[in-house]
Amino acid sequence: SNKIGGPAVASGVSADLAFHRAVCEATGNSYYLGLFNYLVASLRETMLAGRLQALKRGGESRDAIQEHYDIATSIAQGDAESARQRMRDHLQMSSARLLAQLKTEDGLDE
Repeated sequence: SNKIGGPAVASGVSADLAFHRAVCEATGNSYYLGLFNYLVASLRETMLAGRLQALKRGGESRDAIQEHYDIATSIAQGDAESARQRMRDHLQMSSARLLAQLKTEDGLDE
């Protein structure tokens, strides 16, 4: 199943990173884009490892996709406050999902 899973996971990570790059570009602030470009290699590696682990466990989160959609909608509507809040929520949720996954892997939740 890794033959099917691997490339699909990699393209999913690429799409995810492209979304975040587009958000950085939308700010019109070159600082954000510079920071993103600086972090992108390690982000890609971390996300890839996380998603491959999730695939092994048979779990795949649709929550992040909905969160991205909501953020993009706020940006498209020009609602900065809503976009800010939704991105903040997304980062907190992503962090919580990652921590839950790490705990499961390490057996720390027993």
